[in-house]
Amino acid sequence: MRLVPFLACLDLDLAEELRQRAEDFSDRAALLDWLTGRIGSPDAELLMRLLEDDDRERQLSALSVPLADANRAWRELGLPEIDNKDRHERQFATWLQRNRPTLAARIRDAYADVHRSGRSLSGYVKLRDLSPLVPDPAWHTTRWNLADELLQAHADAWLARRLPAPSSTSRPLRPLAEVREASNMAVHKQVPRLRRLIEEWQRLHSASRSAVLPPAQGVLRELDDDGLLDFEVLSAKALIAWLRTRGYWPEDMPLSDRRADLGLTATRSSEPTGDGKVTGRGRPGGSAPGPHVMLNGKPVSARSTIWRLSPAIWPPTCRSSGPPRPRLLRRSRPGFRSHAVRPRPVRGRTAVRTRPP
Repeated sequence: MRLVPFLACLDLDLAEELRQRAEDFSDRAALLDWLTGRIGSPDAELLMRLLEDDDRERQLSALSVPLADANRAWRELGLPEIDNKDRHERQFATWLQRNRPTLAARIRDAYADVHRSGRSLSGYVKLRDLSPLVPDPAWHTTRWNLADELLQAHADAWLARRLPAPSSTSRPLRPLAEVREASNMAVHKQVPRLRRLIEEWQRLHSASRSAVLPPAQGVLRELDDDGLLDFEVLSAKALIAWLRTRGYWPEDMPLSDRRADLGLTATRSSEPTGDGKVTGRGRPGGSAPGPHVMLNGKPVSARSTIWRLSPAIWPPTCRSSGPPRPRLLRRSRPGFRSHAVRPRPVRGRTAVRTRPP
């Protein structure tokens, strides 16, 4: 009998009686007469009109019966209850999408002192994605819809129960999205440089246990799992310390990115260019920096240590007159070609010959 659930919202005993006598009524007129004699004409006619509507929310609204009261009455009679779980989850997801940035920033800010103290951020990592924040299950059978005010109060109470106590001396942090973006850029910049230092140091210390630094994306993933990308941009010192804890930094290698601290030469070794030529500190064309002379068709710095070695290895033209002077260029006047000045070794002195244009 479709009328029993509505009648139960008004009178449980009468609803039970109707359920037992459902076969006694041959048509709607007979049912209306029976209802009118027990609850009065207005309520009896209202219940009969509700049979023409299939929307439970409108039906209970017409009876001015809250969902919680209706479900309680139906539970007493063993009737199916209304559960709005699916509706509430959709409404909550929409609200959370709008408010996620604000809530995530509140959680991050609450853990600022924990981060500064160097303690574990595992509690922060568990909360920051807000996955534990869900609608109250009790709402599913007591409310039709979830208002923004209700959800905000629910989120505030949820955060208050789980976040560390705020500190009065805590310094404000940069916006979360800004910090994450800057952290990503810093890691992508630092990881290749640190990898080169590790490889160079390990070549000099082959007996040390080797360490392999993952690609920058892998490092970022692990840093994010530890919650270390959200508070401040990682310095090289902090990143190196973290790499050591993960086994990506050799145990015997000093915790520094300064070449002097690592026992490495002050300048990097020559690096190959795209066409296979070796350049000095990345200068195009492979030219030596500063004043230089041509030696066997190649530029050699005038300050090169070759001139402090035995004269036996000097070029033949230099053995009698000493190291050559740097190749100089004389600035020409407008409209005239410049003249290259080449040193010409002569016994006892150095003559300068100007090549005609």
